[in-house]
Amino acid sequence: MHRDHGESRLMNAENYDVVIVGAGIHGAGVAQACAANGLRTLVLEKADGPACGTSGASSKLIHGGLRYLETAQFRLVYESLHERELMCRMAPDLVQLKTFHLPVYRDSKRSPLLVGTGLFLYWLLSGFRRSAVFRSVGQTKLAQLGIRQAGLRKLFAYQDAQTDDRALTATVLQSARSFGARILFNQELSEVDFHAGLYQITTGKGDHFAAKALVNAAGPWVNRVAQRFVDTPVEQLDISLVKGSHLLVDHSDIKNYFYLESPVDGRPMFVLPWKDKLLIGTTEQLFDGDPDQVACSREEERYLLDSVNFYFPDNPIAASEISGYMAGLRVLPADDQRQLNHRSRDTLILPSQRYPNYFAIYGGKLTTYRAVSERLAKKLHKQLGVKARFVSTKTIKLGSE
Repeated sequence: MHRDHGESRLMNAENYDVVIVGAGIHGAGVAQACAANGLRTLVLEKADGPACGTSGASSKLIHGGLRYLETAQFRLVYESLHERELMCRMAPDLVQLKTFHLPVYRDSKRSPLLVGTGLFLYWLLSGFRRSAVFRSVGQTKLAQLGIRQAGLRKLFAYQDAQTDDRALTATVLQSARSFGARILFNQELSEVDFHAGLYQITTGKGDHFAAKALVNAAGPWVNRVAQRFVDTPVEQLDISLVKGSHLLVDHSDIKNYFYLESPVDGRPMFVLPWKDKLLIGTTEQLFDGDPDQVACSREEERYLLDSVNFYFPDNPIAASEISGYMAGLRVLPADDQRQLNHRSRDTLILPSQRYPNYFAIYGGKLTTYRAVSERLAKKLHKQLGVKARFVSTKTIKLGSE
Protein backbone atom coordinates (compact mmCIF):
# COMPACT_ATOMS: atom_id res chain seq x y z
CA MET A 1 0.00 0.00 0.00
CA HIS A 2 2.79 2.41 0.93
CA ARG A 3 4.59 1.92 -2.40
CA ASP A 4 1.37 2.18 -4.41
CA HIS A 5 0.68 5.46 -2.66
CA GLY A 6 4.22 6.57 -3.50
CA GLU A 7 3.80 5.70 -7.16
CA SER A 8 0.54 7.63 -7.37
CA ARG A 9 2.23 10.68 -5.86
CA LEU A 10 5.06 10.39 -8.38
CA MET A 11 2.55 10.55 -11.20
CA ASN A 12 1.16 13.83 -9.85
CA ALA A 13 4.49 15.42 -8.87
CA GLU A 14 6.39 18.13 -10.70
CA ASN A 15 9.79 16.74 -11.63
CA TYR A 16 13.19 18.39 -11.10
CA ASP A 17 16.83 17.41 -11.12
CA VAL A 18 17.50 19.15 -7.81
CA VAL A 19 15.25 20.35 -5.01
CA ILE A 20 16.87 22.70 -2.49
CA VAL A 21 15.28 23.28 0.91
CA GLY A 22 15.97 26.79 2.20
CA ALA A 23 16.30 30.19 0.53
CA GLY A 24 19.12 31.54 2.65
CA ILE A 25 22.43 32.47 1.06
CA HIS A 26 23.62 28.87 0.65
CA GLY A 27 20.34 27.66 -0.81
CA ALA A 28 20.43 30.63 -3.20
CA GLY A 29 24.05 29.94 -4.13
CA VAL A 30 23.47 26.24 -4.85
CA ALA A 31 20.36 27.10 -6.89
CA GLN A 32 22.31 29.61 -8.98
CA ALA A 33 25.21 27.23 -9.64
CA CYS A 34 22.91 24.30 -10.47
CA ALA A 35 20.56 26.29 -12.71
CA ALA A 36 23.49 27.95 -14.52
CA ASN A 37 24.65 24.43 -15.41
CA GLY A 38 21.37 23.31 -16.87
CA LEU A 39 19.90 21.40 -13.94
CA ARG A 40 16.17 21.74 -13.43
CA THR A 41 16.19 23.39 -10.03
CA LEU A 42 13.53 24.10 -7.41
CA VAL A 43 13.97 26.01 -4.14
CA LEU A 44 11.42 25.49 -1.36
CA GLU A 45 11.36 28.08 1.45
CA LYS A 46 9.00 27.99 4.41
CA ALA A 47 9.16 31.77 5.01
CA ASP A 48 7.58 34.41 2.78
CA GLY A 49 10.88 35.68 1.37
CA PRO A 50 14.63 35.05 1.11
CA ALA A 51 17.15 35.28 3.95
CA CYS A 52 14.53 35.23 6.71
CA GLY A 53 16.78 33.21 9.03
CA THR A 54 20.51 33.42 9.74
CA SER A 55 21.34 34.92 6.33
CA GLY A 56 19.34 38.05 7.15
CA ALA A 57 20.70 38.51 10.68
CA SER A 58 24.43 38.67 10.01
CA SER A 59 26.89 41.47 10.73
CA LYS A 60 26.42 42.54 7.06
CA LEU A 61 30.05 41.81 6.23
CA ILE A 62 31.91 40.03 3.47
CA HIS A 63 35.08 39.74 5.52
CA GLY A 64 38.21 37.68 5.65
CA GLY A 65 37.67 36.47 9.19
CA LEU A 66 40.55 38.19 10.94
CA ARG A 67 39.62 36.66 14.29
CA TYR A 68 39.82 33.11 12.89
CA LEU A 69 43.60 33.48 12.66
CA GLU A 70 43.64 33.20 16.44
CA THR A 71 42.34 29.63 16.18
CA ALA A 72 44.65 28.79 13.24
CA GLN A 73 41.81 28.52 10.67
CA PHE A 74 44.21 29.67 7.96
CA ARG A 75 42.53 27.87 5.07
CA LEU A 76 39.19 29.48 5.94
CA VAL A 77 40.77 32.96 6.14
CA TYR A 78 42.58 32.40 2.82
CA GLU A 79 39.35 31.37 1.08
CA SER A 80 37.39 34.20 2.73
CA LEU A 81 39.86 36.86 1.62
CA HIS A 82 39.89 35.60 -1.96
CA GLU A 83 36.10 35.32 -2.07
CA ARG A 84 35.86 38.86 -0.68
CA GLU A 85 38.04 40.10 -3.53
CA LEU A 86 35.91 38.23 -6.06
CA MET A 87 32.62 39.49 -4.60
CA CYS A 88 33.81 43.11 -4.79
CA ARG A 89 34.27 42.56 -8.55
CA MET A 90 31.18 40.41 -9.14
CA ALA A 91 28.74 42.54 -7.15
CA PRO A 92 30.17 46.08 -6.84
CA ASP A 93 26.71 47.52 -6.07
CA LEU A 94 26.23 45.07 -3.19
CA VAL A 95 29.73 44.57 -1.74
CA GLN A 96 32.01 47.52 -0.95
CA LEU A 97 35.28 47.86 0.92
CA LYS A 98 35.23 49.96 4.11
CA THR A 99 38.03 51.11 6.41
CA PHE A 100 37.85 49.50 9.86
CA HIS A 101 39.63 50.79 12.97
CA LEU A 102 41.03 48.36 15.52
CA PRO A 103 42.25 49.85 18.83
CA VAL A 104 44.56 48.12 21.30
CA TYR A 105 44.59 49.26 24.96
CA ARG A 106 46.77 48.52 27.97
CA ASP A 107 44.19 46.10 29.34
CA SER A 108 43.27 44.48 25.98
CA LYS A 109 43.59 40.70 25.76
CA ARG A 110 45.63 41.06 22.58
CA SER A 111 48.86 43.10 22.44
CA PRO A 112 49.78 45.50 19.62
CA LEU A 113 52.40 42.96 18.47
CA LEU A 114 49.84 40.14 18.32
CA VAL A 115 47.27 42.27 16.48
CA GLY A 116 49.91 43.61 14.09
CA THR A 117 51.11 40.07 13.38
CA GLY A 118 47.53 38.99 12.72
CA LEU A 119 47.01 41.87 10.29
CA PHE A 120 50.26 40.99 8.51
CA LEU A 121 49.10 37.37 8.16
CA TYR A 122 45.80 38.71 6.83
CA TRP A 123 47.71 40.65 4.19
CA LEU A 124 49.92 37.64 3.42
CA LEU A 125 46.96 35.26 2.99
CA SER A 126 45.30 37.74 0.65
CA GLY A 127 48.29 37.49 -1.67
CA PHE A 128 49.55 40.92 -0.55
CA ARG A 129 46.59 42.62 -2.20
CA ARG A 130 46.17 46.34 -1.77
CA SER A 131 42.71 45.73 -0.29
CA ALA A 132 44.31 43.94 2.69
CA VAL A 133 47.03 46.47 3.51
CA PHE A 134 46.94 47.77 7.10
CA ARG A 135 48.47 50.79 8.81
CA SER A 136 48.76 52.60 12.12
CA VAL A 137 46.54 55.60 12.76
CA GLY A 138 48.17 58.80 14.00
CA GLN A 139 47.08 61.24 16.70
CA THR A 140 45.46 63.66 14.27
CA LYS A 141 42.86 61.09 13.19
CA LEU A 142 42.15 59.95 16.75
CA ALA A 143 40.20 63.05 17.72
CA GLN A 144 37.98 62.72 14.65
CA LEU A 145 37.10 59.13 15.52
CA GLY A 146 35.84 60.01 18.99
CA ILE A 147 37.15 56.78 20.50
CA ARG A 148 38.41 56.44 24.10
CA GLN A 149 42.04 57.57 24.30
CA ALA A 150 42.82 56.69 27.91
CA GLY A 151 45.09 53.64 27.92
CA LEU A 152 45.24 53.45 24.12
CA ARG A 153 48.50 51.86 22.96
CA LYS A 154 47.93 51.50 19.22
CA LEU A 155 45.20 52.05 16.65
CA PHE A 156 45.27 50.05 13.43
CA ALA A 157 43.29 50.61 10.23
CA TYR A 158 42.55 47.91 7.63
CA GLN A 159 39.84 47.12 5.07
CA ASP A 160 36.96 44.67 4.95
CA ALA A 161 33.76 44.69 2.92
CA GLN A 162 30.17 45.44 3.86
CA THR A 163 27.02 44.16 2.17
CA ASP A 164 23.25 43.99 2.54
CA ASP A 165 22.83 40.30 3.34
CA ARG A 166 19.14 40.13 2.40
CA ALA A 167 19.64 42.06 -0.83
CA LEU A 168 22.63 39.87 -1.74
CA THR A 169 20.61 36.68 -1.13
CA ALA A 170 17.67 38.02 -3.15
CA THR A 171 20.02 38.97 -6.01
CA VAL A 172 21.61 35.52 -6.09
CA LEU A 173 18.13 33.97 -6.14
CA GLN A 174 17.13 36.27 -8.98
CA SER A 175 20.24 35.15 -10.86
CA ALA A 176 19.20 31.51 -10.29
CA ARG A 177 15.73 32.36 -11.57
CA SER A 178 17.21 33.93 -14.70
CA PHE A 179 18.80 30.55 -15.47
CA GLY A 180 15.47 28.78 -15.09
CA ALA A 181 15.32 27.92 -11.38
CA ARG A 182 11.93 28.02 -9.71
CA ILE A 183 11.68 29.63 -6.25
CA LEU A 184 8.65 28.92 -4.06
CA PHE A 185 8.06 30.74 -0.77
CA ASN A 186 5.59 29.76 1.97
CA GLN A 187 6.31 26.13 1.12
CA GLU A 188 7.51 24.16 4.14
CA LEU A 189 8.74 20.65 3.52
CA SER A 190 6.63 18.22 5.53
CA GLU A 191 7.64 14.78 4.23
CA VAL A 192 10.33 13.10 2.13
CA ASP A 193 10.02 9.62 0.67
CA PHE A 194 12.63 7.99 -1.55
CA HIS A 195 11.12 5.71 -4.17
CA ALA A 196 12.07 4.53 -7.65
CA GLY A 197 15.30 6.54 -7.56
CA LEU A 198 13.51 9.82 -6.84
CA TYR A 199 12.91 11.99 -3.80
CA GLN A 200 9.18 12.44 -3.37
CA ILE A 201 8.61 15.66 -1.49
CA THR A 202 5.37 16.80 0.07
CA THR A 203 4.91 20.31 1.43
CA GLY A 204 2.64 21.59 4.16
CA LYS A 205 0.28 22.86 1.46
CA GLY A 206 -0.04 19.36 0.07
CA ASP A 207 1.97 20.01 -3.09
CA HIS A 208 4.13 17.20 -4.47
CA PHE A 209 7.54 17.40 -6.13
CA ALA A 210 9.99 14.77 -7.31
CA ALA A 211 13.74 15.14 -7.76
CA LYS A 212 16.87 13.12 -8.47
CA ALA A 213 18.80 15.09 -5.84
CA LEU A 214 17.91 16.81 -2.58
CA VAL A 215 19.94 19.56 -0.92
CA ASN A 216 19.18 20.43 2.69
CA ALA A 217 20.20 24.09 3.06
CA ALA A 218 17.83 24.86 5.92
CA GLY A 219 20.41 26.47 8.22
CA PRO A 220 19.39 26.14 11.89
CA TRP A 221 16.51 23.89 10.76
CA VAL A 222 18.87 21.47 8.97
CA ASN A 223 18.33 18.55 11.35
CA ARG A 224 14.58 19.20 11.56
CA VAL A 225 14.39 18.84 7.78
CA ALA A 226 16.51 15.67 7.98
CA GLN A 227 13.92 14.19 10.33
CA ARG A 228 11.17 14.47 7.67
CA PHE A 229 12.21 11.25 5.91
CA VAL A 230 9.35 8.76 6.27
CA ASP A 231 11.42 5.56 6.05
CA THR A 232 15.04 5.07 7.07
CA PRO A 233 16.30 8.28 8.72
CA VAL A 234 18.97 10.22 6.88
CA GLU A 235 22.30 10.88 8.59
CA GLN A 236 22.68 13.99 10.75
CA LEU A 237 25.55 15.76 12.47
CA ASP A 238 25.54 16.58 16.16
CA ILE A 239 25.40 20.37 16.27
CA SER A 240 25.11 23.35 18.57
CA LEU A 241 22.94 26.32 17.71
CA VAL A 242 24.67 29.52 18.75
CA LYS A 243 22.76 32.78 18.95
CA GLY A 244 24.27 36.01 17.70
CA SER A 245 22.41 39.27 18.34
CA HIS A 246 22.83 42.82 17.08
CA LEU A 247 21.46 46.20 18.11
CA LEU A 248 20.37 48.95 15.73
CA VAL A 249 20.58 52.57 16.87
CA ASP A 250 18.86 55.32 14.88
CA HIS A 251 20.96 58.36 15.70
CA SER A 252 24.59 58.21 16.64
CA ASP A 253 27.68 60.39 16.39
CA ILE A 254 29.70 57.29 15.49
CA LYS A 255 30.24 57.48 11.72
CA ASN A 256 33.26 55.17 11.29
CA TYR A 257 33.74 51.39 11.23
CA PHE A 258 35.27 49.67 14.25
CA TYR A 259 36.47 46.17 15.10
CA LEU A 260 36.60 46.10 18.91
CA GLU A 261 37.37 43.75 21.76
CA SER A 262 34.54 43.64 24.28
CA PRO A 263 35.82 44.80 27.67
CA VAL A 264 33.37 42.34 29.25
CA ASP A 265 34.95 39.11 27.96
CA GLY A 266 37.49 40.03 25.28
CA ARG A 267 35.29 38.74 22.47
CA PRO A 268 35.68 40.54 19.10
CA MET A 269 32.71 42.65 17.99
CA PHE A 270 31.79 45.19 15.32
CA VAL A 271 30.40 48.70 15.53
CA LEU A 272 29.55 50.09 12.11
CA PRO A 273 27.22 52.41 10.18
CA TRP A 274 24.35 50.60 8.50
CA LYS A 275 21.65 52.31 6.40
CA ASP A 276 21.61 55.57 8.41
CA LYS A 277 21.75 53.55 11.63
CA LEU A 278 24.51 52.16 13.82
CA LEU A 279 24.87 48.37 13.95
CA ILE A 280 26.41 46.87 17.11
CA GLY A 281 27.17 43.17 17.38
CA THR A 282 27.52 40.36 17.89
CA THR A 283 27.07 37.98 20.81
CA GLU A 284 27.62 34.23 21.20
CA GLN A 285 25.22 32.24 23.35
CA LEU A 286 24.21 28.59 23.14
CA PHE A 287 20.58 28.33 22.06
CA ASP A 288 18.29 25.46 22.94
CA GLY A 289 14.84 26.11 21.61
CA ASP A 290 12.72 26.67 18.53
CA PRO A 291 14.78 28.51 15.85
CA ASP A 292 11.61 30.36 14.86
CA GLN A 293 11.58 32.01 18.30
CA VAL A 294 15.13 33.36 18.41
CA ALA A 295 15.37 36.91 19.80
CA CYS A 296 17.86 39.28 21.40
CA SER A 297 17.74 39.00 25.19
CA ARG A 298 18.04 41.80 27.75
CA GLU A 299 21.32 40.27 28.84
CA GLU A 300 22.72 40.53 25.30
CA GLU A 301 21.44 44.10 24.96
CA ARG A 302 23.24 45.08 28.15
CA TYR A 303 26.43 43.32 27.05
CA LEU A 304 26.50 45.14 23.70
CA LEU A 305 25.66 48.54 25.20
CA ASP A 306 28.28 48.19 27.94
CA SER A 307 30.87 47.17 25.35
CA VAL A 308 30.26 50.03 22.92
CA ASN A 309 29.88 52.67 25.62
CA PHE A 310 33.26 51.71 27.09
CA TYR A 311 34.88 52.81 23.83
CA PHE A 312 32.78 55.93 23.30
CA PRO A 313 32.32 57.41 26.79
CA ASP A 314 31.68 60.91 25.43
CA ASN A 315 28.69 59.71 23.37
CA PRO A 316 27.07 56.90 25.38
CA ILE A 317 24.08 55.10 23.88
CA ALA A 318 21.06 54.60 26.12
CA ALA A 319 18.72 51.61 25.87
CA SER A 320 15.94 54.03 24.90
CA GLU A 321 17.87 54.90 21.72
CA ILE A 322 17.78 51.35 20.37
CA SER A 323 15.48 51.22 17.36
CA GLY A 324 15.78 47.58 16.40
CA TYR A 325 17.26 44.15 17.10
CA MET A 326 18.52 41.29 14.97
CA ALA A 327 19.11 37.77 16.20
CA GLY A 328 20.22 34.75 14.21
CA LEU A 329 21.59 31.28 14.83
CA ARG A 330 24.94 29.90 13.75
CA VAL A 331 25.28 26.15 13.25
CA LEU A 332 28.51 24.93 14.86
CA PRO A 333 29.83 21.42 15.52
CA ALA A 334 28.82 20.17 18.95
CA ASP A 335 31.89 20.10 21.20
CA ASP A 336 31.60 20.29 24.97
CA GLN A 337 35.35 20.72 25.37
CA ARG A 338 35.88 23.84 23.27
CA GLN A 339 34.67 27.37 23.86
CA LEU A 340 32.17 28.63 21.31
CA ASN A 341 34.58 31.11 19.74
CA HIS A 342 37.19 28.35 19.28
CA ARG A 343 34.96 25.98 17.31
CA SER A 344 35.50 25.61 13.58
CA ARG A 345 33.65 28.00 11.26
CA ASP A 346 34.23 25.75 8.25
CA THR A 347 31.15 24.81 6.26
CA LEU A 348 30.46 21.07 6.36
CA ILE A 349 28.69 19.34 3.48
CA LEU A 350 27.33 16.00 4.67
CA PRO A 351 26.53 13.47 1.92
CA SER A 352 24.27 10.56 2.74
CA GLN A 353 25.50 6.98 2.52
CA ARG A 354 21.91 5.74 2.63
CA TYR A 355 20.37 7.96 0.00
CA PRO A 356 21.95 8.91 -3.35
CA ASN A 357 22.45 12.57 -4.21
CA TYR A 358 21.39 13.87 -0.81
CA PHE A 359 23.56 16.59 0.73
CA ALA A 360 23.09 18.65 3.90
CA ILE A 361 24.91 21.95 4.47
CA TYR A 362 26.00 22.57 8.06
CA GLY A 363 27.20 26.00 9.13
CA GLY A 364 28.80 28.40 6.70
CA LYS A 365 29.73 32.04 6.33
CA LEU A 366 28.10 34.68 4.18
CA THR A 367 31.55 35.46 2.75
CA THR A 368 32.26 31.97 1.41
CA TYR A 369 28.75 31.04 0.23
CA ARG A 370 29.72 31.13 -3.48
CA ALA A 371 32.71 28.80 -3.18
CA VAL A 372 30.81 26.35 -0.96
CA SER A 373 27.78 26.38 -3.27
CA GLU A 374 29.93 25.81 -6.33
CA ARG A 375 31.71 22.82 -4.75
CA LEU A 376 28.36 21.19 -4.01
CA ALA A 377 26.94 22.02 -7.46
CA LYS A 378 30.01 20.41 -9.07
CA LYS A 379 29.31 17.19 -7.18
CA LEU A 380 25.70 17.21 -8.34
CA HIS A 381 26.75 18.07 -11.89
CA LYS A 382 29.01 14.99 -11.94
CA GLN A 383 26.74 12.59 -10.08
CA LEU A 384 23.69 13.45 -12.19
CA GLY A 385 25.70 12.75 -15.33
CA VAL A 386 25.61 16.18 -16.97
CA LYS A 387 27.84 16.00 -20.04
CA ALA A 388 28.39 19.72 -20.61
CA ARG A 389 31.42 21.39 -19.09
CA PHE A 390 30.77 22.93 -15.67
CA VAL A 391 30.27 26.71 -15.70
CA SER A 392 31.72 28.56 -12.70
CA THR A 393 29.65 31.22 -10.95
CA LYS A 394 32.85 33.30 -10.82
CA THR A 395 31.89 34.48 -14.29
CA ILE A 396 28.35 35.59 -13.37
CA LYS A 397 27.87 39.24 -12.43
CA LEU A 398 25.39 40.10 -9.69
CA GLY A 399 23.26 43.23 -9.63
CA SER A 400 23.25 45.99 -12.23
CA GLU A 401 25.83 45.93 -14.98
